[in-house]
Amino acid sequence: MNELEKQIQVVAEVRQRAQNLKTVFGGEMTTETKVNKLMKLVDRQLDEALLAVEEARVAKATALKVSSVLPEELLAHTWWRFEKKGDGWYMETSILSDAEANEFIRALKLCGVTGIKSSYRGYANKWAYSGTFQVGNETIEIMVDGGSQPPTCRVEKIVEMKEVTTYKAICEETGEVL
Repeated sequence: MNELEKQIQVVAEVRQRAQNLKTVFGGEMTTETKVNKLMKLVDRQLDEALLAVEEARVAKATALKVSSVLPEELLAHTWWRFEKKGDGWYMETSILSDAEANEFIRALKLCGVTGIKSSYRGYANKWAYSGTFQVGNETIEIMVDGGSQPPTCRVEKIVEMKEVTTYKAICEETGEVL
């Protein structure tokens, strides 16, 4: 029995005791009023606990749904945060080595994560990558923490004219046009 289930059981027991008190002291108005207030409090706590259980159930179901579509390369990494965020979900990995981060970003692109962007996280002297993808009707935002080196870029020619040649830099790991 996990912690949340224990809390729900305790709340249910308190609620039953309050109901028993109400039955025993039914004739006394002050005691009945106190018991009613106690029962309202217990009901509110029970509702909150049930809501937390439902949110945890939905999060677990979504996590299973997400994990069912992610390739094993992604699932091999330790997710240290997976939570509801607005209308979607937010996933974040533990800090990865440079090689792991590069492999992981390539795997993200292969499984359809779009809009991958890189950013420097000065406090950790690391680079982070983020993007989003869809699983059914759920939007998942993913954040990959790792890599002490900035993403490498390749330069591609866009347009060549008589006088001007234009180039663009493309991040090797994320495909982001810089």
